Amino acid sequence: MSADELRDEIAVQWNDVEFIYNGKRSGVTSEVHDYIPIFAMWYGEKEKIYSDIDEVMYDKFFDGKSLSEIAEIVRYT
Repeated sequence: MSADELRDEIAVQWNDVEFIYNGKRSGVTSEVHDYIPIFAMWYGEKEKIYSDIDEVMYDKFFDGKSLSEIAEIVRYT
């Protein structure tokens, strides 16, 4: 899946995404609280909360790589 397709999947279609990266279960869930989008991203035991999809896509959260960088190489579950 391309980075743009993944971004659309999370931010527009509001689908949760789970995948394996470097042998660790990872993913992003989307919710809305008081009309504000909230995205929870995890990688193994690490978790981080975001309120902006661009931060989700470009934060170097995955061992120094961003979700946009690994979108096409991860194995989705």
